[in-house]
Amino acid sequence: MDSTGDSTLPPPYEPGAAAPNASDNPPRWASASDPPAFGADVVPGYDTTTPSKLYKVGKLSTLPLVTIADIKAHLLLLGAFEQLKQKCEEADVVDVQKKLPPLCTEAKWPLFLERARERFDLWVAKVINARPERSGLRHEEIPPLDVLLIWHAYLLNPIQYHEDVVRMHPVLDKLPEFPLYKISSQIDLETLEMLPTEEQFHYWQRTTGDCFGLPLNTTPDADTIKIPCPSCNHTNEITWVSAPDSSGKLRGYAQHQFLVECEDPGCRFPITWEALCTKRFAEDVILCLKNSGATLAGTLMGSSGSPDTMKGRRLTELILGAFPDVKSVTELAESLRWSMNEVSKRLYDHFEPTIPGSASPRFDKSRVPSVLAAYSVPHPRSFNAVAAAHRLSIFTSNLHELEYSTPGMFDQDTQPLVLALDRFHGFLDVATRGSSKRPMVPTLDIDLVWHTMMLRPHAYREATLKFLGRVLPHDDMIEEGKASIEFAESADIWKERQKTFYSTCGCYKHPSPISSSSSSGLKFWKKSKMDAPQEPSQANYPPNSVNTDLATHPSDHSSVIVRGDRTVERLRERRSERYARDAVKVTKGKGKDRAGDAPEAEAEVAQHERAFLRHAPDSISDLDTWGLRSPVDPRAVDGKLVNHGILVIGVDVQANSTAVDMRAARSTMYGVSMGSSGW
Repeated sequence: MDSTGDSTLPPPYEPGAAAPNASDNPPRWASASDPPAFGADVVPGYDTTTPSKLYKVGKLSTLPLVTIADIKAHLLLLGAFEQLKQKCEEADVVDVQKKLPPLCTEAKWPLFLERARERFDLWVAKVINARPERSGLRHEEIPPLDVLLIWHAYLLNPIQYHEDVVRMHPVLDKLPEFPLYKISSQIDLETLEMLPTEEQFHYWQRTTGDCFGLPLNTTPDADTIKIPCPSCNHTNEITWVSAPDSSGKLRGYAQHQFLVECEDPGCRFPITWEALCTKRFAEDVILCLKNSGATLAGTLMGSSGSPDTMKGRRLTELILGAFPDVKSVTELAESLRWSMNEVSKRLYDHFEPTIPGSASPRFDKSRVPSVLAAYSVPHPRSFNAVAAAHRLSIFTSNLHELEYSTPGMFDQDTQPLVLALDRFHGFLDVATRGSSKRPMVPTLDIDLVWHTMMLRPHAYREATLKFLGRVLPHDDMIEEGKASIEFAESADIWKERQKTFYSTCGCYKHPSPISSSSSSGLKFWKKSKMDAPQEPSQANYPPNSVNTDLATHPSDHSSVIVRGDRTVERLRERRSERYARDAVKVTKGKGKDRAGDAPEAEAEVAQHERAFLRHAPDSISDLDTWGLRSPVDPRAVDGKLVNHGILVIGVDVQANSTAVDMRAARSTMYGVSMGSSGW
């Protein structure tokens, strides 16, 4: 969209009449005293022992790009996010009429995140849009914790975030950084709850009309959201979750069978998730036809991760050629049958030569999936914020398991954080050697520091452009089968550059090993002692500071699990069988653990592969009792975006004439299936 303002945006979705009572005050207030700014040298209550040495990144050197105080403040916030998730999962769901079966624990969180995303949109529309100045947030402008979680997850996608800032939300560019220290100063060290100031509490309610309290309980057929009809723009009040209708379908907004008729008697248009997505796409197409400077989502960012307006407009114009002679949003949406699958078909047909051997429009069809994925949600942003927030919750749970986010954990000894800081700068150094087309896969400790740095979007862009020549993207969803390969490649480049091993134990207090057959929780496996690494000539940390004896939890990243594809299933079965045999042999003392005493090359590859061998239960029925949409981003399965079908979780499409069932995009770290999704 046009970057000159937000006037072209559709009206924000608003909370319905059944929102929680805004008059209920929290039990106590936080102090309104301002802590130092993010990145300050002195922060009360924090050990600020940050290495003062220069780090080598490529051909340049730099002082630390993140401080130990930054990391500790961030860990406190992540602990609050984890406590919020636990509180949500423990909350009782009130269904007075008992029309639905009890909602299982795992399904409460994605429903909560859907509502948090809506509250984030409300905050941007009502609070951020009203800010004339370009400065950090004032204390009273800081939103509730659920809104902060969505914003935090948004910032961890720096390419998409900046594209959205340029195209649609220039007001977000007024915020140079996430107010990390102001927020951490409001977190109770005993309960990990965020305590608002009285002014902050009332400012939120006055400007948004919504309750500051968290919507932990979504009541079926009661709690609502206001959504404009895609056909006539009449505002409809729609329940988040509904009981089965006369046909047994679950038609609430957060349910994947969502469908309601427009309340306007003269319209009665069937409102669906797909119709809302198609309306958003059609609006952007018409805007780009009328405004020669506008671009479609997914086209603006160049290979360096910076906006490339000329290329973006050129790509946009090629796409616009697939929709000739359209005059209005409704006309275009109707010609597309209000279907994103029709959009996909139209685009692929447009870029296929009509006559064998003839030239097709000069367009890289590999860009089509990213454009389609950018319109896979009806909300005004180029990625699925709920999916990103869910992936962030996996990361916070991993840190919680390792006790990193426990308040006071590093008060006496910050060495693990210093090591993580060292390794992060080593990671940046290695990234200068890696390919921009093959992303580096971070270890858990490196990812922690990386996340911390991304909370300052302006500084992050400037630093990575300076050292790498591009904005370093952060891809936190890796396709099954690619995770171990990409991690192994990252480890190879690391070892060549840093002269030491990539996978190291980041546990502050190493727990007892857990059986590899465990279905949940972090799993650990022991790596035998190898020869000490040579003295590194370019390493960013002394070799003796790295414990190479234990290679646990190499990566926290989620992995997409493909169900219904026999080839993928056979590969999965072979991996599982191989590691089962290894476990038996090692137990009997007759074999070598593939992550242990095997030859070094085999051990490293197997170790990386084992890191991602975390699969979900085969059954998703327990999580599907309310028919909730899965928080899954189609970007995660771009490798399956083929022919005329955009592959959406929970929808069977034809891929190379073979039906592929993508009903489970799951976290390999915790084996959580989030139910069905799709259009």
